[in-house]
Amino acid sequence: MTVTTFLASDWYQRLMQLIPDGKLFSLRSVFDGIPRIVQQLPTTLMLTLGGALFGLLLALIFAIVKINRVKILYPLQAFFVSFLKGTPILVQLMLTYYGIPLLLKAINQQWGTGFNINAIPAALFAIVAFAFNEAAY
Repeated sequence: MTVTTFLASDWYQRLMQLIPDGKLFSLRSVFDGIPRIVQQLPTTLMLTLGGALFGLLLALIFAIVKINRVKILYPLQAFFVSFLKGTPILVQLMLTYYGIPLLLKAINQQWGTGFNINAIPAALFAIVAFAFNEAAY
C-alpha cells in the first residue's frame, strides 16, 4: 500500500470532514497539504542525507586545515566558515543556485570548456548548499 493510497483511504476522508472550516484560519487547509508533503518526503530525505554526507567530508577537510594551520588555506577556511555561519541557509541556497551557473559560465568563456550549465539538476545545488552549511558548523 503506497503512502498516497493510505492517506486517501476512508479514515482520512472522514477525519477531514470532522475538521471545521474556519473563517480566519482553516485547519482543514493544513491537513489538506499532508498527502503532498508525504509524497515529497523521499526527495527531502535524499537532499538531507546527501548534504550531510558531503558536509561531513568537507568538515573533515576544514578541520585538517584548521588543526595544521596550513599557511594559505587557513585564512581562507576561517573566512569561509565565518561567512557560512553568518548567513542564513536561504541566502546560501540562492547563492549556490544562481552563483554556481554564473561561475561555470565564466569558466566556459575564459577557458573554452564545455560545461552544460542547463544539465545540472537543481537538487545538486541544494545538496551543495546544505553540505557547505553543515561543514561550517
